[in-house]
Amino acid sequence: MNQTQGVYTLVVKDSNDCVDTILAVVPGPASALEIIVDKKDVPCFETNTGYLKLNLQGGWPPYNYTWSNSFIGLEHLNLGETHVSFQLTDSMGCSLTKNIDVEQLLCCKAVVPNAFSPNNDTKNDVLHVMAISDVQSVKFSIYDRWGKNIFSTKSLQESWDGTYQGTKCDVDVYFYYLEYTCPFQKEKVIQKGDITLIR
Repeated sequence: MNQTQGVYTLVVKDSNDCVDTILAVVPGPASALEIIVDKKDVPCFETNTGYLKLNLQGGWPPYNYTWSNSFIGLEHLNLGETHVSFQLTDSMGCSLTKNIDVEQLLCCKAVVPNAFSPNNDTKNDVLHVMAISDVQSVKFSIYDRWGKNIFSTKSLQESWDGTYQGTKCDVDVYFYYLEYTCPFQKEKVIQKGDITLIR
């Protein structure tokens, strides 16, 4: 008869109808078998900076454990994206399995330079959106200080050359509005800032 942890009342009766009552205690561990995971995912634009540390508690020590990969021990540093399974077994044969993931986090990021010099010296002659990650659905507009739209594009390949309708724009501070999305997130990113045109 297999019983779980607890206190049970056992009633014994013989052929002469003599009855006796016995309390039976089925012992158990102080706490349930548990795998406590401390982990750090890899931040975007970083590599191999994740870690994984396990703490084993409860059940009946000593423990035996196995990883689904080649890991040895309970602490692992300098991890990239990692997906493993960890199985823990105590001395009474109770087992527990946990799937653990260290993720490579992704950033949805694009930047706009804060200055450029369209003077035909082949250095910073045009201004364009610079995609740091996989960026899509771009809307980029530039305005003068009076709010006039002087440049707009929906393409990462198209750039502003510092002109408006074929005329060179004045040396001044201009303002931009940028919105975009990334394939790995639903939220639209909106950025605003200023650009200094230098000649």
